[in-house]
Amino acid sequence: MKDFVNIFEISDEFIKEYAVAWLNRKIFNLYNRILCVLLIIFGLILIIVPIKYSIGPDLIFIGISDIIVSLMLSISYLINIKKYTNTMKSRIEILGKNIREVKNEIHDNLCITTNNIKDRSHEILLSFLDYHFESKNYYFLIFTGDILVTFKKNGFIVGNFNEFKNFLSKYPKKKSKRALILGICLTILILINLKYLSTLYKFYLIFSI
Repeated sequence: MKDFVNIFEISDEFIKEYAVAWLNRKIFNLYNRILCVLLIIFGLILIIVPIKYSIGPDLIFIGISDIIVSLMLSISYLINIKKYTNTMKSRIEILGKNIREVKNEIHDNLCITTNNIKDRSHEILLSFLDYHFESKNYYFLIFTGDILVTFKKNGFIVGNFNEFKNFLSKYPKKKSKRALILGICLTILILINLKYLSTLYKFYLIFSI
C-alpha cells in the first residue's frame, strides 16, 4: 500500500496556474506555441524580404496571413486564460466560498479530500481517474465528472512528489484531440511556409549575384 498526504492553500496563484495548465494541455501545448512563434518569424521574413527586393505581393500576403493567424491564436489564448480563471473563481465561490486549505490523500487505490470546513470530506476511487497533468507548482488529477483534485509539489507531508508522480504513471494520461488537431493545422502551415521560404531564398540568390 502506498500513502500520500498533501496540503495546499486555495489562492489566486493556484487558480491562475490551473487555468494556464489546463488550457496548455487542452489546446495550446508547447508544440503548438512554438509553431505560433515560428509562424510570426516566417511571416515577418515573407513581408520584409519581398518588400526590400520588390519581388511581388503574393509572398507579402502570405506573410501577413501568418501573422494574423498567430495573433488570433495568441489573443484567443489570453482571452481563454482570463475566462477559465474567472470560471474557476466562480466555482470556488459557489461550491466552497469559505474553503481556504485543502488536504488531499491517496491510500493505495483511494483518494480522500478534506478541507478546513470539517464536515466536508469526499472519497473517490483512483479507477475513476480520467487523466492527470502538471504545472510549475501543482499536479492536477481529473476524475470522471470533471472532478479536480490538486496536489502541490512541495506540499507533501507524507511521501514526496517524485514518488507520487511515479505512482500515477500507471494511470491514464490522455492527450487532447483539440491540441492534436491544432498542431496538425499549424504543422501544415509551417510546411507551406517552408516551401515559400525556399522560393524566396532562390530569389535572394539571384539578386545577390
